[in-house]
Amino acid sequence: MAIAKKRAKHAVTRNRIKRVCRESFRLHDEILTGFDVVVMNRDAAASASKSELRNSLDELWAQLAQSSKSKPAA
Repeated sequence: MAIAKKRAKHAVTRNRIKRVCRESFRLHDEILTGFDVVVMNRDAAASASKSELRNSLDELWAQLAQSSKSKPAA
């Protein structure tokens, strides 16, 4: 996981974003099994609250799970 210093200037902010991402990964590991996920932050992530970050990641994981179910297995 790489949180860009250009987007989140302060180490405290970058670490908060990383903690929320890692927590979300742990809670959704059954959905994310078999995927390689790259998380890139945007400017809004630096000012977002913990709950906003968490909700955003939860929505993304749900989209990922939905799209993986709709694709036929090779």
